[in-house]
Amino acid sequence: MKHSTIISIFALAAVISLLFIFSSAIKTSLLVILEWIHLNKVAGSLLYIIIFAACTSLLIPATFLTLAAGFIFPFPLSVIIVLFGSQLGMFIGV
Repeated sequence: MKHSTIISIFALAAVISLLFIFSSAIKTSLLVILEWIHLNKVAGSLLYIIIFAACTSLLIPATFLTLAAGFIFPFPLSVIIVLFGSQLGMFIGV
């Protein structure tokens, strides 16, 4: 095997191991964030738009963010948030 392939395999194993080790901490953090967004709809929506715009302007694929918006927010609000976030990200990226 090539040297770079071996390094890639070890890096992938390290990432999977870290995710397994910190999965409970990640799960707890996500639950706290979701609860905060549920309690603060306006601030949570604005924060999500800013995060969506930043990821879009940095050319990070927005598929996961779009699906997450549909999971976090109710249907009409999630569409509006995704539209505003993508348009703001396009404006920032230009």
